Amino acid sequence: MNKRKILTNFLKLYQYLKNPSPPIFLWLGEQRFLKLNIKFTKNNLFKEIIKQFYWWIKISIFYQLPKFWNYEKYNLPQMLKIKANLLNSYTYEETICWFQLGLISWEEISKKKPSSINNFRHLERHKMTSIPRKEDKNILDNKLSLLKLIPKENSYPFFLCEGNINLTKRINTPDWVFESLNNNGLVLKPLSGSNSMGVIQFKIFKDFLYYRFIRSPFEEFKKLVLPCENLNLGVIYSFWEKIVKTKSKAIAMPYLTCENDIFNRNHNLNLRIVTKKNFLNSKVSIHNSFIQIYISKKFATYFDVEGNSLPLFLEELTEIDLLNLEKWKSFLKYKRSSEINQCIERSILFHSFVPSIDQIAWDWIPCKNNPKLLEGNCFYSLFLPDMFDYYLSKY
Repeated sequence: MNKRKILTNFLKLYQYLKNPSPPIFLWLGEQRFLKLNIKFTKNNLFKEIIKQFYWWIKISIFYQLPKFWNYEKYNLPQMLKIKANLLNSYTYEETICWFQLGLISWEEISKKKPSSINNFRHLERHKMTSIPRKEDKNILDNKLSLLKLIPKENSYPFFLCEGNINLTKRINTPDWVFESLNNNGLVLKPLSGSNSMGVIQFKIFKDFLYYRFIRSPFEEFKKLVLPCENLNLGVIYSFWEKIVKTKSKAIAMPYLTCENDIFNRNHNLNLRIVTKKNFLNSKVSIHNSFIQIYISKKFATYFDVEGNSLPLFLEELTEIDLLNLEKWKSFLKYKRSSEINQCIERSILFHSFVPSIDQIAWDWIPCKNNPKLLEGNCFYSLFLPDMFDYYLSKY
């Protein structure tokens, strides 16, 4: 084995130890001692066994075990938590959600795939339907490539920030950046990424720059020490790199808002439309849809565009929260805005830009008149689709 190969293997091992991939085994589930969640070749058996033991040590013992008693109010059986969250790779949050949907035993929950193996499931499905072409996958992986393909009315101003960015003078920064900072805000997010990781909103208040992570609409802004007269996009990008602790490329864009009559009393909405292509007739249809809506400052509820919602944590909602829940159901079922319908139509249209991919999740902000596309993702989370599919099939 030459030095280059040794170094390559060492780097792969280092990356894995930093971010271990989930094990492919299901233990004590579906009335079996051991079952494979994902197929693999026998040549990889030893590697998979090592991965399993490492997962138990790093994730189960050092991450999951300390939180074992944190969820007592949800009345999860202790043996269920041991099997789902320690022996296997389910998170406590997904176990609680399945439990609240009526799956109260390990035998029932073990029939649902853990969210940790989402990527494996997508890869398995691709093998059975269509392997995405590299050029199609690159369009979705690189957010700028997608934004350049779609119609201008569904796009927005953006700027690529990278290591050699040369915006040391205020006059070199696009005007829309300062307009955004003084209005709804400026967003910086990784060029490649998902799940709102590393997405930060910057905004000017009283001549100082503030920032917040876009995880919740009620996340508080934090003050940066920089006075606004010294501000330019290069400086903001440097702050972003320090805050998210990365050196990756980033997209700068305005913070988009809905600005509709029904939405202006609520936080900004992120609508996800999942399209599915039938390769027998090339027809694209809607596979799933989700909107996360905060019906109070504490609780978010997931709806589909037909007004169906997942009945999660209802016992913790106030009467006002429950009233808001019913209002949103009625709105989505009977008075759905034209912007949401446009998101559905455009998602089906945009799927044609990447014809070799079977399923794509499109994230939208249903802005007034013309909705804006945030990104498309072919390795999206399957946890919500799984829950909606189960709930709608049962009820």
